Order: sequence, then C-alpha cells, then structure tokens
Amino acid sequence: MAKRFILILICLMLAATCWGKDAPVGDSAPVKENVTIHVQGKITKEHPLDIKLSGIGPRFLYSAPDSSAIFEGTLSRDNDGKLVLDYGIGARVPVKVGNSTELREFGLQGRAIIEYGKVFEIGTVNGNDFILTVTKYGK
Repeated sequence: MAKRFILILICLMLAATCWGKDAPVGDSAPVKENVTIHVQGKITKEHPLDIKLSGIGPRFLYSAPDSSAIFEGTLSRDNDGKLVLDYGIGARVPVKVGNSTELREFGLQGRAIIEYGKVFEIGTVNGNDFILTVTKYGK
C-alpha cells in the first residue's frame, strides 16, 4: 500500500510538471546557492507535518521512514530571475471511522513564485493552513 501511494503521488507530480500551464521547465535556470525549504501544516490536530530540507537542489525529496509522508520539490529561477518552486506533498494518516481506523490519503501540489524568507500559504487541509518558506541556507 505504501509503495502504491508513493507511485501515485510521483505520477501526479510528473503529470503536473509535464502539462502545467506555466513556463516550461526548460526555460528555467538552476538556483546556485544553498537553500532551506520548510513545509509546515497539520493534516489533523494529531498529525502535524513539519519537513525541512537544505541543499543546492534543484530537486528536493523527502520520504518518511514509515512512508506516511512524502515531499518532492524542484527549485529554479524563471526568465525574470524569480524563484519558482514546483512541489508535491502527500501523506497518509489514520482516521477513526466508527469502531475502526482507516488510513486516509491527502496531497497538495502546485507551482509557486516565492521570495526568500517570505511565508507562502500553499493550501488548507481540514481548516489548517499549510505554508512553505524558502530561505538562503546559513548557520
């Protein structure tokens, strides 16, 4: 089940990248500095999601050890020099349904033009905001 979930999410992200209405990936330039991508949100009160990845990219990938969450992002600059992040986030969480518990899947994907250090709201799940922030890496 976990492998199927990851494969479905990756296929959706590939389809969004291939058929997106924005500038083609070939028109982008790589980011040349180390960055940190931080994604935060709550799927439910009991299931927060907090992922932080650092590096030069352009591709960033996270998969939880138990396959309960995945993040994939590609960071680049568009023709105007603006930062563009194509992202996909997926998670599986247990939800109580009657006397049993079921695993429910959710996903967010999209493309965002962002600025270093600025909070960007990418979606709302169950009334909880999901935000991402990209900063230049530094200790």
